[in-house]
Amino acid sequence: MSYTINMNGENDVNAPPYVNFPLVRVKALRRVIVGGKLRHKLTALLAPIGYGKTVLMSLVFSELQRTGKQCVWICLNERHATLESIIDMIGLQLKLQAQETHPTGALLGGKASIEQRTDYLLNNLRSSPLPMAIFIDNLNYCSDAGINTLMNRLVFDSAPQIELVVSSIEDIPFNRTRAELEGLLLPLGPSDLRLERSEVEQIFPDDLKAKLGENGIQTVLDRTEGWPAAIRMIQIILERSSDVTQSLESISVSHSLLAELLNDEILSRLDDDLKSHLLELSLLHTFSTDLCQEIWSDPDSVKMLDSLIQRNILMVPLDSRSGWFRFHGLLREFLIAQAMKVIPCERRLDIYRRAALWSERNDLWQDAIEYSLEGEAFGHATDLLDRFAERAVRDSGHIAKFLRWTDILLKNQVSLAPQTEYWLIWAFAFRRQYDVAKRRVQKLRTRLGTTQVKSSATNYSKLRRRISLLQASIDSLTDNAAEAQREATDWLAEAQDGDDPFEVCAAHCIVGNSYTSQHCFTKARVALQSAKLSAFKANSVYVNGWVATYSNLITIAEGNYSEAYSDLIREITRTRSELPENSEITGALALVAAKCAVEMGLESEARELLKKGLPHLRTHGFLEVAACGLNAAVALWDGVSASPYDRQSLQEIANSYPPRLSLMLGCFITKRYLELGRVEEAAEEASRIGMHADLTDPGNLLSSDLPQMHDIFTITHADLLLTARNFEPAKLLIENGISRARAERRTAKLVNWLLLKTEYFSESQNIEAAKGSLLEAIRLATSRRIKLPFMVRSSRLAHIMNAIRTEHATLAHDTERHYFLELLESMGLELSTQGHQPLQSMKPQLLDRLTTRESDLLRLLSAGMSNEQIGNRLNISKTTVKWHLQNIYGKFDVKNRSTAVAHARVLGLIN
Repeated sequence: MSYTINMNGENDVNAPPYVNFPLVRVKALRRVIVGGKLRHKLTALLAPIGYGKTVLMSLVFSELQRTGKQCVWICLNERHATLESIIDMIGLQLKLQAQETHPTGALLGGKASIEQRTDYLLNNLRSSPLPMAIFIDNLNYCSDAGINTLMNRLVFDSAPQIELVVSSIEDIPFNRTRAELEGLLLPLGPSDLRLERSEVEQIFPDDLKAKLGENGIQTVLDRTEGWPAAIRMIQIILERSSDVTQSLESISVSHSLLAELLNDEILSRLDDDLKSHLLELSLLHTFSTDLCQEIWSDPDSVKMLDSLIQRNILMVPLDSRSGWFRFHGLLREFLIAQAMKVIPCERRLDIYRRAALWSERNDLWQDAIEYSLEGEAFGHATDLLDRFAERAVRDSGHIAKFLRWTDILLKNQVSLAPQTEYWLIWAFAFRRQYDVAKRRVQKLRTRLGTTQVKSSATNYSKLRRRISLLQASIDSLTDNAAEAQREATDWLAEAQDGDDPFEVCAAHCIVGNSYTSQHCFTKARVALQSAKLSAFKANSVYVNGWVATYSNLITIAEGNYSEAYSDLIREITRTRSELPENSEITGALALVAAKCAVEMGLESEARELLKKGLPHLRTHGFLEVAACGLNAAVALWDGVSASPYDRQSLQEIANSYPPRLSLMLGCFITKRYLELGRVEEAAEEASRIGMHADLTDPGNLLSSDLPQMHDIFTITHADLLLTARNFEPAKLLIENGISRARAERRTAKLVNWLLLKTEYFSESQNIEAAKGSLLEAIRLATSRRIKLPFMVRSSRLAHIMNAIRTEHATLAHDTERHYFLELLESMGLELSTQGHQPLQSMKPQLLDRLTTRESDLLRLLSAGMSNEQIGNRLNISKTTVKWHLQNIYGKFDVKNRSTAVAHARVLGLIN
């Protein structure tokens, strides 16, 4: 049984090896396959080198393909040993489209995480209409910590028609107990992979069997205990022996004696020239005739390869036609050890360097870099990295190798080319090693200031600007907003016609986000409008999605949740139609939309959005988006530790971001504990972030001067102070908060502050003032569909809500009255209006015409001025102001200023 698979030297991991000797694993094959189908979801081959795992897998692969089943083969080695490599290789075989992103966008938005890429892979596997078998050979090469999770996902989360065949020399990391309980696992170990007598007889040629006789075959089995590699080597030895019986008697096979066997019975039979060529070949990962011609300058030397192939010395063809080979792993380990002893260092380095040059000419750039480093041709390796650094870093599957390559050069005191250094900074940033990235940016900038580097003016200028934007991006991600804004602004000041529109867009987004965090919304919108123009030029759904994310963060900061939610859902629909469902931009949009949904009381919608967005929280790197997700998750947390939004899980996410996010999470959790009535836990959480309920001086609450952070902290502190009945400092915080929110036109925040003010007045038994604050909060919340602040305070606001409901004409607009009823229902309060005029029929009225002075005073009232401020403005006493107010109340038939203002707006008397 044999098969042919076309491939080349670099893609040798994506198809089974071509085996040019009989395949006879009948016993094991019958355990794995019945009726052309795999018996189990996971077939796990676990045995030392030489037990024929790859051969058996090749047989299974061929048999399944013969029945028409779709099969995917990947083989790991020392160069393909990461989770990214496994996922990428499976995706390559499935012809999945890579999720490419611009590096700047990937940094700000985050490259797809292993979890996201696994989701993407599993989603595509689920959509496969046909059964499929995935073969992973040599899983032991992958030492990434997440391999356990990946294997569990492939075994337990993939569709039933997806099956796995995996080999390893070490324990395969996955939940074996669960797999066995669910009947998904077929484990095969050394005893299952040993050859039986009938199989040995099929392997040995007739003439050799005749020489051995019946007893000889049994002796082979006894000496080897069925170990396939040993049987294969004994076959090679005996076929070259003039006295088969004597040779067999002299062989004692064990794992520890195998190297001696190889040396005494195989290498010793080769002449020095052939042995030398064999050892030199072992230095190469894979080899072909053309590559051999490169390392052996004598044309006749290539005949040595043919001779070695003819001798069948455990050389595995990678396929039947391309002419690429590799040694059996067991043999190569032995040969390399021998090569290091007998081949002079100069010759070894020469072989590596020749292989590097040949690989470079044949576009095998990874092999070229590997061989250059092994050959200590550091100058050549530096040049190659300069050319291929971007390719290596932008393909996340190569980042680990790229970091290893650069580390080798740096340890050998080799200076990286500026372009390579630039992409090395990207690699550290992608891995969220921001401190390292920052240090290297500063070193590179200093280096670029030298005369030598400046000699290439065009390249220098371009690279200098790219580094400047990279610095701005890293500063933005590390919460250094002022520096990020400065860097991005300076970069934009030098804008050129040939600039990448994606980079221009990213710079505007950084500037806009900085202004948003400072509550400078007009400036933020100007920046984002410029970003939209650049996004149009980029013509990218991905770019449009990120601009929509940044833009709606402004809208949310202003408190216009309904407007933002509508726009975000449209954008999510658009991105999902053109990008993979689990793309990072879709996840970011979902997290921001979840924040809106929670604030609007759309709990089920918020949960669905969080389900899509939460997997991105560990990777996208954008703190403001992460804050939206954490805020929404905490708001939905029911206080039970088993909840998907429990404190520990969310804290782990926050810890992977700059410290500000952990502080914000502490505020969110403190408020949630207060809402749940768990005051002691709220106080404990508040204390953890430096907030105390007995604090009498509300000033200097935290070191951050960022308005956004200060606002979150102070409103949480005010809530804590009210709960602790520490009213005076709470009142001061509330008054300051309301003043700032009005000045900055942040409606949602103003609603929250007004509700705290309502609670304060209620606790002070000032019911009229409490109703006034609550009515203003309702009026502001109506058009923006803000519900959450009312819902979480339902028990504390119930009696004030009831007082409003039972009073005549307290709400001016029909929309406000309808929304008030919605709030009552959302808060779980009684809707009955027995004995009172229904809210729906309340109509504002003016019983008498207002005087000019009353109209002036009413306009100042609508601006939120106090009696004293109105008196100063109109140059009248406070007593006169009160007298005019009473006249106004009488003409509107109301009892307080907020209702009077509301009626005046409905009647068109004020704006």
